[in-house]
Amino acid sequence: MSVLKGGRGIKVDNVVIIGGGLSGLMVAYYMEEAGVDWVLVEARPRYGGRIYTTSSQPPIDLGPTWFWEEHQRVRWWADKLGLAVFEQTQRGKAMFQPEVGGRVMPFQLDWQEPIAYRLEGGMGGFVTRLVERLPTERIMLGTVVEKVVMGADGLSVVTNKGVYGGKIVFNSLPPQLAARTIKYKPDLPMVVYEALTHCPTWMGNGMKVGLAYRRPFWREKGLSGYAIAHGGPVNQFQDASPAEAGRGGALFGWIGDYNRVRTLAAEERERLIVAQAVQLFGALAQDYVGYYECNWGREVYTAVPGTAPVAADGQATHGHPLLQAPVYTENGGGMYFISTETAKEHGGYLEGAIRRVEQVVGEVIRASRKRVWWGGGLGGR
Repeated sequence: MSVLKGGRGIKVDNVVIIGGGLSGLMVAYYMEEAGVDWVLVEARPRYGGRIYTTSSQPPIDLGPTWFWEEHQRVRWWADKLGLAVFEQTQRGKAMFQPEVGGRVMPFQLDWQEPIAYRLEGGMGGFVTRLVERLPTERIMLGTVVEKVVMGADGLSVVTNKGVYGGKIVFNSLPPQLAARTIKYKPDLPMVVYEALTHCPTWMGNGMKVGLAYRRPFWREKGLSGYAIAHGGPVNQFQDASPAEAGRGGALFGWIGDYNRVRTLAAEERERLIVAQAVQLFGALAQDYVGYYECNWGREVYTAVPGTAPVAADGQATHGHPLLQAPVYTENGGGMYFISTETAKEHGGYLEGAIRRVEQVVGEVIRASRKRVWWGGGLGGR
């Protein structure tokens, strides 16, 4: 543990947090611990942002699924929140299909991949456990931010349900969404606006699907659940089953960015994906108990339709230097961009989201002359 002692600079009277994903909820947790008056506004009717775990049995992550050994902050927080961690299984043979409807060939995974870890019950556990520690009357769901206005006394966040004022605003939206869907008065500096609009949204064009089963039947055949299929519709399958036996089985995978099945009706897409699973894993794949999908490119509170999924030439995909400092600091406050895309390290991952929050909140708390106990490495990076 470490104590952060107050420095000189801004005074934190009240805070508005834009976005209720992992970044926003972590800021809320830290503000609550510091005794700061805060409010969080989230456009969706649910918490979590890009963390999206189905309520099925077994649950399936349609957002981020894994973390790795180098993601030490994710592991620290999982332990703190009492979340069970287990290794992603890859035991058994994998399957390869070189073309749509082509011959399926088993093969042994003979390359050494870093061990990936999952959370029992899905990544949604992070969200649930954080929300349990917060006064939910301070979280405004279904509240869409329309405008951020700088005034003499601080910043006003104008939403479809009212106006929330704060000395500090933490903007946790993906950079493109923050730039293109919110109006700012005065306008953002042009170099900041351009940095935001040229930053790719992680998972912004991804589409994930999941199939739930009563048991992971493929393991009985010596298969790992891992499959590569050129042409799709699912390009890669993975075993998404729970760690404990007897709690069901699941497969999940990704549909290619330009695969035509994205344009089909959901029922037809489901039919084709189940048929593909039958080809890869056998007839029992048709005995699924649930089909789930999420096209993040069509999630209006994640991605902006028609925007490029890649960075501009010469621009890093995360941690842009122009997004590190706050804007609108003239009246002793400021607005910070804190999404995972703004992290200097591990941008795009949960680890990046946590590190960025810890970095920025540490700076704000130190500058606010507050003393507060923090866990792990907050402010030490």
